[in-house]
Amino acid sequence: MARSGPSVVVVGAGVSGLAAAGALAERGCDVRVLERSGGLGGRAATRRIDDDRLDHGAAYFTVRDPRFRERVAPLLADGTVVPWADRIHRWEQGQLKADPLTASQRRFACPEGMTALARRLAEGLAVERDAVVERLERAGAGWVVHGTRSGVVHRWEADAVVVATPATQALRLVQASGEAVDAAVVSMLGAVRFDPCLVLLVRLAAPPPPWRAIQVGEGPLQWIGCESSKRSSSQLCLSIHGSAEASRAAMDRTDEEIAAQLWAAAAEVAGLQGGLPSGWQVKRWRSARPSVLATAHALLSAAPPVAFCGDWCVAPRLEGAFVSGLSAAERLLGVMS
Repeated sequence: MARSGPSVVVVGAGVSGLAAAGALAERGCDVRVLERSGGLGGRAATRRIDDDRLDHGAAYFTVRDPRFRERVAPLLADGTVVPWADRIHRWEQGQLKADPLTASQRRFACPEGMTALARRLAEGLAVERDAVVERLERAGAGWVVHGTRSGVVHRWEADAVVVATPATQALRLVQASGEAVDAAVVSMLGAVRFDPCLVLLVRLAAPPPPWRAIQVGEGPLQWIGCESSKRSSSQLCLSIHGSAEASRAAMDRTDEEIAAQLWAAAAEVAGLQGGLPSGWQVKRWRSARPSVLATAHALLSAAPPVAFCGDWCVAPRLEGAFVSGLSAAERLLGVMS
């Protein structure tokens, strides 16, 4: 549907960028989303091992904010989103303990993988994949966005821009753009910090465990998620996340070395038998978990307008990314009206 409102380019098709794009489109803006990869969702990410889907970024999400609840409601109704776990287990001092049931901490997941949430958020939006943004250039009261599309040099023109990437990537983009963005915003982007995370995905012949996930508070692990509890599978599928410290130390090791380390630690915690299964993959997240956050739900450089959003703004979780995207849209609309 053609829109006659201001034109906006959104850089990044993660949950935050798609939330911003959807909110802007609903208000009549002409929105184009640029995604550097071939997929959607950012860290709402899913991979396959044979016929099984395993989430290797965000393991679940909560639904507390009323705006997010409203967006998720139809996805619950049609089965795109399902309740997953009211409680998880914890590994502390060599013991596995079950958290008490807490309705307010209800966790949700997607049977088709977390990328299914992103696909639904992207419905009706113009999304260009394999679009790499390299710098922003002021052009009168608006922007020229420079980059490549499918490897070919390209430029996009817009009245406003939303940058919905990890703050570290947003900072590099801003630095490549000269003095186009307010210095105060550049300083706030530079203050954000991320922890890395190494993830091992495994598929093995084993019975289902008595837990859906284990939060690990010590050693080289942070999380063990039972992916086959989210969707039907003939195999046990696990997503094993390294701690920040262990991930930082092992980031440049080989896949085989990383897999062996994470599997050995997970086997001890979860009581898994045997060596590393043959079906496994390793994922490296260099900017996984925000450890130092921005203090606003979105950042804005007003002239020309460019907003920055993501899960690194106030609330470091998937729901926080969605709310940050809405905040970015509202702040842009406030200066464009």
